[in-house]
Amino acid sequence: MAVICVFMGASKGRDPKFEQAAKELGQAIVACGHTVVYGGGNTGLMGALADSVLEAKGEITGVITPHLHAIEGHKKVKMIFCDHIEDRIKTMIDMSDAFIGLPGGYGTLEEMLKVLNGAKLKLHNKPIGFLNTENFYALLFQLIDHVTEAGFAKKAEGKLYHASASAVELLSLLFPSKKIGFQKDLPLPSIFNPAVIADPNADNLSSLPIPIAAGYSPPQ
Repeated sequence: MAVICVFMGASKGRDPKFEQAAKELGQAIVACGHTVVYGGGNTGLMGALADSVLEAKGEITGVITPHLHAIEGHKKVKMIFCDHIEDRIKTMIDMSDAFIGLPGGYGTLEEMLKVLNGAKLKLHNKPIGFLNTENFYALLFQLIDHVTEAGFAKKAEGKLYHASASAVELLSLLFPSKKIGFQKDLPLPSIFNPAVIADPNADNLSSLPIPIAAGYSPPQ
């Protein structure tokens, strides 16, 4: 079982296929026995992914600031609260085993480029994938090629990520030794200590402790 961090937009985008892709990814992750970490929102692709995981009886955890939680936090997802956006991204990166980017805006691009740069600098060796629905990331891939051709990146660094328009295929690329199969009622043990998971329905979020995943060291 792996913890997969999914970065994506808090909007649905104009093409309904983006939302459908988010739902299919959530279902595929649960069917493979993995768990999800995401940005904690209930709108756009974030909400679509979270709802699909919950409907499939899967394990999902949001990482969010109290301010954002009050605006768009998912009320049915357990949360890790961080004071700052920078800590939020670092927490998601540190506690995850792999990363997937769905279509999104500036924040999603920042997050995916951050994990790509971390792989380039050998700060981690976690697999990275783009769910390239409707060829959404084609221009980003072209830019990466252009950066390489211009001499600002090495050709080997262009192999830092996988891409596919299929959720199942992308998971098989990220975890080639894992047989992809859809199993009903798959038991999904929690990676968290339930004693320190914040109640998403609590009134005073600012007084809640930051919960810690098993084996996770919080940012200093």
